[in-house]
Amino acid sequence: RSLILSRGCDMAIQRILVPVDGSVEAGAAFQQALEIAGLADAEVIVAYVVDIREKMSTFEKLTGEKEACTEEELEEEAGPVFAPLRKDAGEHRIRFVAAAGAPSLTITALAHKLDVQLVVMGNRGSGGMKRFMTGSVSQYVLENALCPVMIVKNPKVMQERKEREEWREQFYPSRLAERNGKKNQ
Repeated sequence: RSLILSRGCDMAIQRILVPVDGSVEAGAAFQQALEIAGLADAEVIVAYVVDIREKMSTFEKLTGEKEACTEEELEEEAGPVFAPLRKDAGEHRIRFVAAAGAPSLTITALAHKLDVQLVVMGNRGSGGMKRFMTGSVSQYVLENALCPVMIVKNPKVMQERKEREEWREQFYPSRLAERNGKKNQ
């Protein structure tokens, strides 16, 4: 059994990478990946990336003298994030991987190194200045991964947006007509 990515593409999904950070969005991405893995009989690779930049002093950042985290440090930090996902894994084939580095670069490198056919990841929706200063991890991976990337948004936020839009359409029907490509008459 295999799930084909798109028409004319003979590449079946065998491995799915799911970067996690303990957020609601990452949890939703994990659930989505499990669903796809069930359809494709694929392995799910759950990755936690320790942002090494957050662990470095200003001196270490300037000199580049900080070594990567030890295996023990990686496991210690990833353990609490992996624990609830292990419980939800069920009968799926799942592998857990912890790595250190800049999240966007490390996730993209893992996708290539682990030869995954799909990355499923959450999107926190950081806005304004934070996105300007740090960039979006999901946007970087989307643009630089060598495989398809699925971005999963926070289900609660999406439901709230849908409800707000339905309310607006109820009280402002012209918005609905505009969106459907019809002019007000």
